[in-house]
Amino acid sequence: MWETAFPAVDATQKLHCGSDTTFFHDQEEGIMDIALGLKKQLKRLNAPKHWMLDKLGGAFKQCHVMVDGKVRTDKTFPAGFMDVVSIPKTNENFCLLYDTKGRFCLHSIRDEEAKFKLCKVRSVQFGQNGIPYLNTYDGRTIQYPDPLIKVNDTIKLDLETNKIVGFIKFDVGNVVMLTGRRNTGQGKL
Repeated sequence: MWETAFPAVDATQKLHCGSDTTFFHDQEEGIMDIALGLKKQLKRLNAPKHWMLDKLGGAFKQCHVMVDGKVRTDKTFPAGFMDVVSIPKTNENFCLLYDTKGRFCLHSIRDEEAKFKLCKVRSVQFGQNGIPYLNTYDGRTIQYPDPLIKVNDTIKLDLETNKIVGFIKFDVGNVVMLTGRRNTGQGKL
């Protein structure tokens, strides 16, 4: 297209069009700037990797929020069901639960309750050399669990040591929290 419009234009050549407007034409990229010449900025993708850019400080590094006992500075960190969210500056602790419409809601808890977390067991397996381990719904892997713990049981996990403190069997009559379908956020088994 540009070859037909400007057949004899060089990369450094100016074009004058009737008025005071000056066009620069670059044959390699097909970019034409109006009266300003070539652009003097670099896009982020084209910037050299050896340019050392400083990390942002200030508001991004305040360390005010803890999720499951660990300070989280990433504002996009994914907190999920039954995660313990603590704000030490205000001495507040919350547990993320579902409401009856399936949305996350913050449930205020005491300091003693903020030291542990309830996790559902997804699988119990044997690893290398016959070492038993279990996987929880939030991606944790715990080695050497109690042999009485089975799939769908709930374990009480100490957040400081990541050890199993106790467990609750998946039996008829236990109080449960439904996490899917139309009865989300309520229930009794």
